[in-house]
Amino acid sequence: MLHKDLLVVGAGPAGLTLANLSLPHTPVTIISSNLPDDKASSRASGLQPRTLDILDQIGVLARVRCQAIELLGNKIYIDGDQRYGFSFYDPKTQQHGLSIDQWHIERLLEEQLNSQGTAVQWGTSLIKLAQLEDHVEVTVRRPDQELEKWRCKLVVGCDGGRSIVRKSADISFPGETYQERSFMCEALVQGDLEAGYMHYFVGADSRLVLVPLNTRGLFKVSGALAPHATGSPEEQVQALVLKHGQGRLTLEHLTDFRTYSIHARIADKFVKDHLFLCGDAAHLFPPNGGQGMNVAIEDAAILANLFGLYSKTGNESSLSSYDGRAQEVRVRLDEVRASRSRFTYEGLRQGFGADKEQRRIEKEEL
Repeated sequence: MLHKDLLVVGAGPAGLTLANLSLPHTPVTIISSNLPDDKASSRASGLQPRTLDILDQIGVLARVRCQAIELLGNKIYIDGDQRYGFSFYDPKTQQHGLSIDQWHIERLLEEQLNSQGTAVQWGTSLIKLAQLEDHVEVTVRRPDQELEKWRCKLVVGCDGGRSIVRKSADISFPGETYQERSFMCEALVQGDLEAGYMHYFVGADSRLVLVPLNTRGLFKVSGALAPHATGSPEEQVQALVLKHGQGRLTLEHLTDFRTYSIHARIADKFVKDHLFLCGDAAHLFPPNGGQGMNVAIEDAAILANLFGLYSKTGNESSLSSYDGRAQEVRVRLDEVRASRSRFTYEGLRQGFGADKEQRRIEKEEL
């Protein structure tokens, strides 16, 4: 049986951040059931100012900036007319957020991990695990379909909303799934959009969100389709662009169209003996506010710091203290849920104090 100090299950932003930050003090094994080519199916694209310091600590921030654009703020439209605008400048860090596709971040984090002599074991799946008195015994399936048993001191589930680690540990994942037809794709968008801003269009029966990915007009396009929309995916998205853009916008070269469900969920606990949950395995955020990936990276940085303390002292209380993170994230998730209701068609038409909303964004999101 192979012995592992720290097993990280999942190679998304949380798992890769955790592995990079843990390596200086703990030998790390990181596995993913995916293959490297599967990584382009990500939905996130926004990095908040608070997250940039973590990426700087890892040593990838300069390379991230080379591939990202500054996200200056957002513009809010109701029935096609601009009504509000908010800044994404954080007075505390004196930085704006960045817009960059999640898979670019993952690639840069993986390159940094490789430079430290550790590689992701792609195509390696966690099959089952068992908590024993002082370790976790796991069974994994290798790419050649052979099964192996590993004895692990610590196991962290960074394996997404359907986390095998969380389910194996019998940790509940309460919350809600929103009943709407959400979609995402990438496309070139031309029109009178102010550069460097996210553009959020909302109508009575649909929503359109345009997030710039580079200066050449490439956008991540997402939103909610009208309940009874028909036609091909491209026709449905084109109809949304025509409706919300009021003829001012055109969309070309739509790619990677997919639908998905929006969840708001959080695990009852983040720690169970020698098992830990991190990122989407621990919580799922609605996309408004761009909190999902950022909170996941923050989770990983906190957990890596606690692993460092544990490696120095051997005191397991430093590990169990991570469970307090669950309450912190629960508060953040409640704030995002409340923000989501304010940015509905009905909520926006009722109006809210723009100055108050700007302060909330700076405090809660950036």
